[in-house]
Amino acid sequence: MSVTLSLRVTCDKRKPGVKPSTVKDENITDIIAGLRLLIQDVTGGIEYLDDLQKAVDLKSQLEILRKGFSVVNVVQEEKEKVTQCYYTILVEILLSLELKSPLRSGIIRILKDDSNKELDIIQHIISKVLKSKYCTSNNSSISVVLKVANALCGCFDNFLLGVKSVGLCENETYTFITDNLAICRDILRTGVNLAQDTELCQCTHTLVRAAIHMCNVGKSTSDSQSQASNDTVTTSDRSQSQLHELALQLVDCNLLPLDTRTNCGLLVVATGRHRWLENLKVQLSSEDDIAQLCVFSGLLGSLSVKELSVPADFCSTSSQKTALELIFDSIMDIHNRNPLQPTVTLSVARVLVSLSRVLLSDSRPLHYMLPRLLLYTWEHLEHVMDSVKHLAVILLQNIAKLHSPEVDVYGAILSAIRSLPMWGRAKYTALSTLLGKVPVSSLVNGAEDISCLYQHLNQEVTSSHAVNAFQDLMKHHYFEIKDKEEWKELWVRPLLFYLDRNPSVPLQQVLTKAITVCPGIVNFVLSLPESEVRLGTVLLCLRHAHKQGLLETATEDGDKWRGLVDYSILRTAIKEPDEQICLSCLSLIVEAPKTSKTFTPSELKLIMEYVTQNLNMESPAARQRNIALLNKFVNRLSESRQVLERLPRVQSDQLLQAYNECQVWLERSCVVSLFPGASYGRRVTALQLLTVLTVPPSPSLAASLLACLADSYEEVKEMAMRLLTSTPGLLDDLVAPESVVSVLERSVEQAGGVKPPETQTAAYLLATLSQATWSPETLAAVADKYSCCTPLASHTDIEHKSVLCCLLVVVERLTQQLSV
Repeated sequence: MSVTLSLRVTCDKRKPGVKPSTVKDENITDIIAGLRLLIQDVTGGIEYLDDLQKAVDLKSQLEILRKGFSVVNVVQEEKEKVTQCYYTILVEILLSLELKSPLRSGIIRILKDDSNKELDIIQHIISKVLKSKYCTSNNSSISVVLKVANALCGCFDNFLLGVKSVGLCENETYTFITDNLAICRDILRTGVNLAQDTELCQCTHTLVRAAIHMCNVGKSTSDSQSQASNDTVTTSDRSQSQLHELALQLVDCNLLPLDTRTNCGLLVVATGRHRWLENLKVQLSSEDDIAQLCVFSGLLGSLSVKELSVPADFCSTSSQKTALELIFDSIMDIHNRNPLQPTVTLSVARVLVSLSRVLLSDSRPLHYMLPRLLLYTWEHLEHVMDSVKHLAVILLQNIAKLHSPEVDVYGAILSAIRSLPMWGRAKYTALSTLLGKVPVSSLVNGAEDISCLYQHLNQEVTSSHAVNAFQDLMKHHYFEIKDKEEWKELWVRPLLFYLDRNPSVPLQQVLTKAITVCPGIVNFVLSLPESEVRLGTVLLCLRHAHKQGLLETATEDGDKWRGLVDYSILRTAIKEPDEQICLSCLSLIVEAPKTSKTFTPSELKLIMEYVTQNLNMESPAARQRNIALLNKFVNRLSESRQVLERLPRVQSDQLLQAYNECQVWLERSCVVSLFPGASYGRRVTALQLLTVLTVPPSPSLAASLLACLADSYEEVKEMAMRLLTSTPGLLDDLVAPESVVSVLERSVEQAGGVKPPETQTAAYLLATLSQATWSPETLAAVADKYSCCTPLASHTDIEHKSVLCCLLVVVERLTQQLSV
């Protein structure tokens, strides 16, 4: 005979985790260790670093850094030395931290606050520390160069003191950038292994960014320098010439990421602004499409429309084109040559967005580009890459901003809208783009277009952008049109028509928006005859209005719920064979903006009728929804009762009586529904309600729950056992001496059977029995029947005797079976 033992190991639930702080503490122990040699001869320096090292959280670190040295009875010369030492510590820590470090922003604030009185000292120290870092990076690894490059870029990150300090060591900075960019270029030419690739690309990217920052800073001072010495070639000029050559070489490197190559394109223009036409001519003849796009991006990001509008037809054709037109033609040619290359597609989208931003200052060149730009936009609004779709949306929004009397952008988009397919993202994006710029009556051609839009929303799969565009159209039209009845005929009647046939989620979202915009829709729907709108749609409309709190001011009016709909109609709804209509009616009554909202006696009577009719739902989805709504009802019944109990008795007595009657009736109905032969759905629903109801113990409840332990569904067994063991006083009759012995004997006998349902029932009976509290008389009766429990009866200091007794009896029975 085979024996199967099922063990269920349970434990206390894990304690909810503590939400981590959004500010990460900074560990600067290694940085402090390197500073000790610098300040060992300064009074109070070592003690200051010791205090700083003991600080473990960000707040205490910043407090110590701001406080500075404690200088008492020190001569003036020593004070100056201490001041320099203090700012050296701040700068060394600042330039050693990661760019995203929270401690970094705190140190920058300290330096900014002190710059009013110690500006020269701070700038001198920053430039001095930068120079020392440049020296240490010579002949060093890529990781060391990357750290120094990050420190340099940090000086340009919203830190004016840092920018000015870099200017003090401009020559050294240019030398550092050019030398290390040349090293990166050489390594990239010879090839790199996978381990070096990521770090090398990061280093190249950071150095290129630093070079762009330097060019931008140098641009502001170049005019004054050129006026002072027109014929002198400065170190900055020579360095920028070297950077220009390096940028041209790096922009062609296929090993670099697209973002790095794009920055190289910016650097090409920044370092060769006076010869950008020459660079453009070279790139137009280049075979590397990505390199072309990167340089085009740099030109569009650095030059104005006026500068780009110069004649630049390098092909010597009869029709002379501007540089901007040539750039646009080249971009579209690259796109047409590489329709399936993701990198090229993304790069083209970025460059076209840059082009549209340039045109915001002067839209006249748009006339040449508009047809192809719009065609590109419609195609790429449906692209599989989310980044490309997002860029296409931005491009369309920028194009719409370029509308002018000379270039009719709105007209071009409108003509495209009428030909775009209804299922596409492009149509709805175009509609959303023109909202507020063009009247809705021009966007949709009356009821026919609106009906087509509704047909698309009625599909099972509808994207959110279509729903959002439709909602915005409806809202804008409501505020534009004067005749609100005409608006209801155009938008609300078709909505009701499609809701009658398929109340899909997108259509319900549109209904919610319509009710928010025009609360009068509720009365409009209720005024329609039954032949024009189904009961389910009426309930749906009332539900959404109720959820938004639009029915809070309505009051009971005799036989009408909230003075709006007859209770007879609601009674009809709960008796409908369509489960969704029944659930919609229950949701209307139960769900409210506040759970403390009191029920009326008529609502309680209606819910009692509902429970009588619909406690058993066959569909699993409908059953789960039914249980959830009934649980909401019980919770709201409890919370609103507390509100009533705080009111004067004259106002609340009658309603409290109705509450009590409803709760007693509901408890009784749940117990009665556990009769032998009841369906699974009825039992599960009743047990779920009994779980949330505070039901007083009674013999009928105990008998019904014990009968549920023999149910064929384990879910029913589990809920019944949970109720039996959690309801105080419910097991008093079961733990009487004669009952315990009888149940224990029967359970042990069933546990040894061959039918799985019987063994499971025995297991649940034993588990229920073991969790009850046994009296000494009960324990003595069990010990008389089973000798293995005799030692437990004589001990009074043993806990959980009932569990031990059940285990001993089961083990004894199992031993007997195994010994056969």
